[in-house]
Amino acid sequence: MTPSITVGIPTCKRPKLLRRALNSLTTEKLHNLLVVISVDGSDETYQDYKKIESFYSKYKFVKFYYHEKNIGSLNNFLFLRDICKTKYFMWLADDDETNIKMIYKLFLILENDKNAVTAVPYWELVNSNNERKIV
Repeated sequence: MTPSITVGIPTCKRPKLLRRALNSLTTEKLHNLLVVISVDGSDETYQDYKKIESFYSKYKFVKFYYHEKNIGSLNNFLFLRDICKTKYFMWLADDDETNIKMIYKLFLILENDKNAVTAVPYWELVNSNNERKIV
């Protein structure tokens, strides 16, 4: 099956957070989804990212891209958008988590309503004191 959804994750110097974000996407058997990670700049965290890539290599739907030089956060986001070949695309920050069921619900909204051009879920803001707020 060719994926219809790409989840783009830009990251820079935060491999531990990336692992958490990826764990939120790989907890269930995924269908119709491609996850691409863009690592901005080669620095002291390069080997940490390579370890994460090695761990997730068992998932055929996860692909890593590395930039030798820092291209900046905006260009890292745009890189992911520009390499997308699927019908749908979403960004997921490396410090965020998601629920795969939510992604599929949004997918169904877009597939079933030809007038819809975007679908955005509610999200939960958690601060450093672990206080939560639905946005």
